[in-house]
This record gives sequence, C-alpha cells and structure tokens, in this order.
Amino acid sequence: MSHGRRRRWLRVGFALGFVMGTKAGRERYEEMRRAWLQVWNSGPVQEAEARIRATLGLRTSPAGHHGNGVVATSAFADLPGPGVPT
Repeated sequence: MSHGRRRRWLRVGFALGFVMGTKAGRERYEEMRRAWLQVWNSGPVQEAEARIRATLGLRTSPAGHHGNGVVATSAFADLPGPGVPT
C-alpha cells in the first residue's frame, strides 16, 4: 500500500471515529442529564432543598424580594434544576 493511500485510510478512519464518538458522547450526556434530573426532582432532594432554603430564609425562587427591599439570593441559583436548558 502506498504512503498516500495509507494516509487517506487514516483520514477516513479518523473521520469515522470522530463522528461515532461524537454521537456516543451526546447520548451519554443525555443519559447523565436524565439521571441528574431524576435525582434532583426526587422527594428527598426537594425536601432537603426546602429545609435549607427555610433555614437560610430564602424564598422558593432563586432570587426574590422579601418586601422589605432586601433581595434574597440562593446558594442553589447556579445549580441545574428542573429548568435546565437543553
């Protein structure tokens, strides 16, 4: 096999591997995302979050006004929750 032909097959193999790996990567990402959302939305996690928010005096929304001009910010604001964009 000539040098040019080997190089061409190497490129074809690389491209095929890249495409297959990208597809597998996206599928794995979606699988992990679904698992995370299932855990995040579970009763025990939501109850724990509610207790922490109550202990810290935070509202249900990540940031909100208390009526006295003080804005509550959440330690959970940066965590992906049910509204995670796809």
